[in-house]
Amino acid sequence: MFHHLILCAPIDHALLLLQAQLLLISVLLFTNPSHGSSEEWLLIDCGTRTSYTDGDGLRWQTDVGFISTGENNTNCYTINTPEKVKYLIRAGFYYGNYDGLSRPPTFDLVIDANKWVTVNTSSPEPVLHEIVYATKGDNFLVCLARTRPEEVPFISSLEVVPLATGMYSKMNRNYAWYLSHRVRFGGSDVVSPTKDDYNREWNPYQDPSLVSVAANFSSIFGYCADDPPLPVILNAAEPTAGDASNAISLSFEFPANSSRTNYVALYFTEVIQRDDGETREFVASVDGKEYGLEVSPEYQICSEVNVTTEPAAGDMKIELTAVSGSSLPPLICAAEIYTVGETLLAGSNEDDVNGVEEMKKSFSRLQAWTGDPCLPNNTVWEWLGCNANDPPRVRAIYLSGYGLEAGIPNFGQMQALEIM
Repeated sequence: MFHHLILCAPIDHALLLLQAQLLLISVLLFTNPSHGSSEEWLLIDCGTRTSYTDGDGLRWQTDVGFISTGENNTNCYTINTPEKVKYLIRAGFYYGNYDGLSRPPTFDLVIDANKWVTVNTSSPEPVLHEIVYATKGDNFLVCLARTRPEEVPFISSLEVVPLATGMYSKMNRNYAWYLSHRVRFGGSDVVSPTKDDYNREWNPYQDPSLVSVAANFSSIFGYCADDPPLPVILNAAEPTAGDASNAISLSFEFPANSSRTNYVALYFTEVIQRDDGETREFVASVDGKEYGLEVSPEYQICSEVNVTTEPAAGDMKIELTAVSGSSLPPLICAAEIYTVGETLLAGSNEDDVNGVEEMKKSFSRLQAWTGDPCLPNNTVWEWLGCNANDPPRVRAIYLSGYGLEAGIPNFGQMQALEIM
């Protein structure tokens, strides 16, 4: 089930042209919360003319008044933030043949100077892409990069939620972490983002070898570090044949031929009071490795084990196996699995970025260009040439036909510039 995806679709030809132009949204996020609150969420609905509060009490912002047009191939949202805060960021796309052309576009989604994912909008259903991302400075960019000349990128919604200090603490901040799977056990319905302090959606994991066990309580006293919502914890699953000799075997789909490193978080609680003498103890393994993940769930208390895995390929296998002497089988309430991306690039050389910004002040037709000028390397601004240094430097500037309106700016800080 998809939540709050409203197409950024035009209702007339003028608005259709705006789809191809720069979207520059600058919104301030004020706090680093200790516990999630929807008041701190930034929710942007690209298809509305005015901000509004939806039926769940969530405030959706419009991008009207923040749009700047131009001839660029990269459209960016600039999100101003406190430094060194982790965010859950979700981008939503729904084509729906809004332009009547029956040509759903494919394009790249970029965060700061790094490719996030190639977005394919041919699905008849909304498409969601979600990451956990740690900011390095006082803002970050989410950009749509045109990769096919005749296709116009679009975005339906952008959701940015600050995470509490300590959440996902084993995720290395030098990487982006892409959501692969988030599931709940013991229930058949989706737990929607509105029931989660951090806007996460929890989908049911269906397996005939598991049976649902509902909690006989309605609140918990202990919270897990990654803070799953209460509805997820109030149901668990255990083997259908409920004796200690039966393990829980879970499988999660991944591409067969690509290496993956994952952050895996597993959530548990003892949902019923055990009789005297009963014990429930088990170990969790991921792709055959135990990682020291021992679990002894307590009644009415959320417990969590998490790990950053060693590289593997193909589908992920998670096994929960009772230890010797345990009288009860394993159980599980929920799981999250993220996949690590490439090492994050810091961006183009700072002197060059500052020099390019000065140039934009002299050339009105350049002012709509946003994002990193040289990265990712398939989205270099068309009036620049960049080298392959780390970080990349601007080596060429091509300004013919761009309409100089002021004096030639000072290029002194752009030390790698060879061609003008």
